[in-house]
Amino acid sequence: MLSKPSRPKSLQSGVATTLKADLRERESEGYNREAYEYRLEIGRNGQPKFTKAALVPDTGRYLVKINGHLTPELIKQLSGSTAPPKIEHGNADDGDAEFCVVSAALKQTLMDACTSSGVTPTFVRFVEPAPKIFSSISKYTTLGIDTTLPQHRSELGDDTFLPAQSQYPVWYFFYGTLAQPEVLTRHLGLSSEPQLHPAAIRHGVLRTWAGKYKALADGPESSCVDGMAYKVSSEAHEAALRGYETNRYEVVRCTIEMKGELVPGCTFRFVGTTDTLK
Repeated sequence: MLSKPSRPKSLQSGVATTLKADLRERESEGYNREAYEYRLEIGRNGQPKFTKAALVPDTGRYLVKINGHLTPELIKQLSGSTAPPKIEHGNADDGDAEFCVVSAALKQTLMDACTSSGVTPTFVRFVEPAPKIFSSISKYTTLGIDTTLPQHRSELGDDTFLPAQSQYPVWYFFYGTLAQPEVLTRHLGLSSEPQLHPAAIRHGVLRTWAGKYKALADGPESSCVDGMAYKVSSEAHEAALRGYETNRYEVVRCTIEMKGELVPGCTFRFVGTTDTLK
């Protein structure tokens, strides 16, 4: 272990979330955990990596591990920035580790620079949180509703659409692993077991992607999905949940049915084409 001050859990959690989400993405491509670990290992040893064909320009961000030839000073120099790169701290197989977040363009520049030194850096795609964009003048975005239709917009401009973008506490509907108390407790760092309530939503259908992950998609009004409702107390807790789901999903409005009442709330809808779902 390196003798360094204790690091904020949020930074270590962010790096861990990125690595776990990268594994989920690779599993959707057919990797199992053993094959994924082999992929990372051969990346460290300078051997060819498994990659997907780039169909569109890569605009993503990546975590790169700082070690050996790859230093913060080199990253600063190659980026053309006058400021040093931001260092994130996390855990690797060999103990504490330092990472930098770099753009796709800088990633390629770093790879070219390191190749001449016989070093192949390890990159993992930086996972963005599930986006949340709520309109204050329409129902955008709402599960199972085409919010471009005029009946879903405010005619007089005085309607209130709930939940609001920054409304807390706010109810969330969970249908996957977040509906498990132990998962929610661990991910939010709760000191006591969360209060989950049996609930249901309409306008949605439950599918799967990568053969194992639950994915909520738009559905007819007659559809019904059962799950659990949980009151998210703060923006920080919501941010942690969005990071857990990643940008494979997006936060949308929904109406939660629980205890015979209808409550405006949020849920996570799958982002992508339905032909990738089963």
